[in-house]
Amino acid sequence: MKQLLLAVIAFTSLPAGAQNNAISWNKILTGVIGTYPATMYLQKTGKAFNGYYYYNNKQIPLRLTDAGSKDDSVHLGVYEQNNEERFDGTTDGNSITGVWQITKDEKTSSLSFSFTENKQALMPGFDVVFTEYEGKYDIGKAKDYYPTFSYFASALWPTAATPAPLANFIKRWMNNSYGRKNTTEPIGKFFVNQKNKGAAEWRKFLKSESMDDVIGDVSGHTVNNERRMLLMYQSEQFISIADFTYDFTGGAHGNYGTGCSVLDVKKMKQLKLADLFTPAGLKKLPALLDAAVRAKFNIAKGAQLNSDDGGELLVSKIEPNDNFYMTGKGIGFNYTPYEIAAYAYGEVNLFIPFEKLKGLMQPGFGNQ
Repeated sequence: MKQLLLAVIAFTSLPAGAQNNAISWNKILTGVIGTYPATMYLQKTGKAFNGYYYYNNKQIPLRLTDAGSKDDSVHLGVYEQNNEERFDGTTDGNSITGVWQITKDEKTSSLSFSFTENKQALMPGFDVVFTEYEGKYDIGKAKDYYPTFSYFASALWPTAATPAPLANFIKRWMNNSYGRKNTTEPIGKFFVNQKNKGAAEWRKFLKSESMDDVIGDVSGHTVNNERRMLLMYQSEQFISIADFTYDFTGGAHGNYGTGCSVLDVKKMKQLKLADLFTPAGLKKLPALLDAAVRAKFNIAKGAQLNSDDGGELLVSKIEPNDNFYMTGKGIGFNYTPYEIAAYAYGEVNLFIPFEKLKGLMQPGFGNQ
């Protein structure tokens, strides 16, 4: 039985001084889509671009996913329920220009866009540390469809200019997110070790299988592990971070989801709902989330939500969860597939503007 593991891509970026290199960077860009002011939090890892963007008047982050970027061309997709957006343009490393398109109800419209790096010195500044790898399992030259193992992991890492206490807080938080408790050690070596461990386990599993089984079910012997840390919003005091994961180990589809966290960089702590809302405010959140989900899915007031009762969702009531983010205009709650809706609905992002939260938040919040 012929067995061969080929490394197609395998590298880790360096955390120090990497913001402007060709391999990776993390930037905040400001600009316009048509005449509408917008902000983009964009991350480059290898040839791919990922991140978030929002229109400045509402600040509701939308996920940007790479859609075939190459060299100086940037292609990004946004997939939000029945809407599909694209950014197709070019970059010189400091700016991005091109054409934005949206397709809704089978109608497509387009506008020009232009974004330039905002060099305002917010702290912490971030580089990107990442490891990317893809290997294939050779099942014979007569076959052109191979089982593969792919791995991607990234972390936002404070730049050298970040004050030491804040840098150590961020480093510790990032390490904790990956299960490395109470350490500020560089995370790149950990990613490489995890990649090596995963590839070895995958190779060992394939060796235990018959070649006929592998050839007969290539998808069932393919593994894809991806985890990305992305900025959603940053101000002088608060940072919202998205922790995206995707895992495929065979089957009809992979499992994915985004965990959101809000960090107070002044107090150097991760915020909880009780830090943001008064006890009375927490009790009123379900009603606000109910209104938000009805507006999002065009569900009439008073109509049932649960599909068991004739509705569209998997729940009868929308409860606040710990998976929330904050921008300068409001607070959003993210629900992963199957949490409140079927997989086909994707992730459900419910955003509540601060003007609807007046009197419900702790002192110091709601006017960011």
